[in-house]
Amino acid sequence: MLHEWYDTYKSNVDEAIKEYFSKRYNSLWSPEEERFEEALRYAVMTPGKRLRPILAMMAYEELMWLPGDVVLPYLIWL
Repeated sequence: MLHEWYDTYKSNVDEAIKEYFSKRYNSLWSPEEERFEEALRYAVMTPGKRLRPILAMMAYEELMWLPGDVVLPYLIWL
């Protein structure tokens, strides 16, 4: 049961991160920008970086009674 909700929220966070990077860094112009994107991906895509966005999204859903997808783009950087 615990793994089911975690996996669902984790996949939502992962998709939001992938969507952000595909929109923002789809055509990089210089090697410096590519290195910067690589550093961002490394910082954000590490496995332990999902718990805070998941907890914040769950808190938002409980307090506001709205889907957490609304604030998800802002939570991926927590």
